Amino acid sequence: MIRIFLVLFGLLVSAPSFGKGYATKLRVRLFSNSVLSKAQVTSKSGDYYLIALNSNRQVMDTLVDIHPQQVQRLVTATVTTEGVSLSLSGEDLGAYPGVAMVSSDTLAHWIVKGSGKERVYTGNLEFWPFGTQLHLINTVYLEEYIGGVVESEGGHVDYEEYLAAQAVLARTWVLKNLDKHSSEGYNVKDDQSSQAYYSMAYLQNSQAILSAVRRTRDSVLVNGSYELILSAFHSNSGGQTANSEDAWSQEVSYLRSVPDSFSMGGDKTYWTVNLPKARVHQFVSRYFGVKDSDPALHTAISQFKQDSRKATFSFSGRTMPLKHWRTQFALRSTFFSVESIENEYIFHGRGFGHGVGLSQEGAMIMAQRGFPYKEIISFYYRDVILTHKDQVK
Repeated sequence: MIRIFLVLFGLLVSAPSFGKGYATKLRVRLFSNSVLSKAQVTSKSGDYYLIALNSNRQVMDTLVDIHPQQVQRLVTATVTTEGVSLSLSGEDLGAYPGVAMVSSDTLAHWIVKGSGKERVYTGNLEFWPFGTQLHLINTVYLEEYIGGVVESEGGHVDYEEYLAAQAVLARTWVLKNLDKHSSEGYNVKDDQSSQAYYSMAYLQNSQAILSAVRRTRDSVLVNGSYELILSAFHSNSGGQTANSEDAWSQEVSYLRSVPDSFSMGGDKTYWTVNLPKARVHQFVSRYFGVKDSDPALHTAISQFKQDSRKATFSFSGRTMPLKHWRTQFALRSTFFSVESIENEYIFHGRGFGHGVGLSQEGAMIMAQRGFPYKEIISFYYRDVILTHKDQVK
């Protein structure tokens, strides 16, 4: 009973606050871009507890104490009209406002299946009903979360200096955005609207990733006022990064456009898209308030070229942000030139993503060529400072 009490006590006190202090643990909503009504979890080793929670996240009861030698280890959580219905290897355990799976083994790994996808996590899990959907929350230590983000965002390579740079960016972003979803009961999501976090770091390059995370432990990027920066990154710059105001509305001093020859060697440097002229004419003419048959507009489109990055398309003394083109036509980037052929326009593009901040493929090539992670960061961000997270204002 003492052991159970300690685990329950740990569950309560370790839940991170959503204030300005930097918690050692995070609450991350998993499968956040899926409509989830059921999830299945197994743990191949270690003790853990199934705990019923009330709507205020307080412990109601310990349902099951599961030991390593037990064969029955498959937990199924399903949303019902009564809350979260729980079963253990087919045995009904009832329905509760919320359920937690709390491991007493820090090395335990959860194998989680939701929406047909299987992932692996460490830390604790919670299940909550949200209308007809199931919200699955992972409470995880910050540095373990960072390892999972680095693997999810760019863990297909083992260039440790790139991985170290990515770890610093991931840590900076999440600490700056701890309150992003506080009103919903968690800190961040696991998808691209926050940072990708599709599993803990456990695949083929996990040792290099974990080494990079350890090397940069607690390190973040700040501006001259020691405020956390917006640590934006993208897949490939196409040879030149973008100014922050070209992609968004705000001009940020450390997110300036820089020539980036390193990205020219990436797999995602070049792309082409063919679009019907009528579709392009209709879209652009609506913005400028002219007829889609206007020959001057057709000429302006067909002659549009970018040798260096532009933020806008100009016509008749007015400008149109290129980010509108990217959204409308699902283009990989705004860094493109146009070629006219018969009834189509060919968009010859460079790069992948919004273009602001670090180019992942460029950073990978820099690491491959021997650049240390601090130089990689300073190449893509102007006048930022690498410091310990406790020094942040």
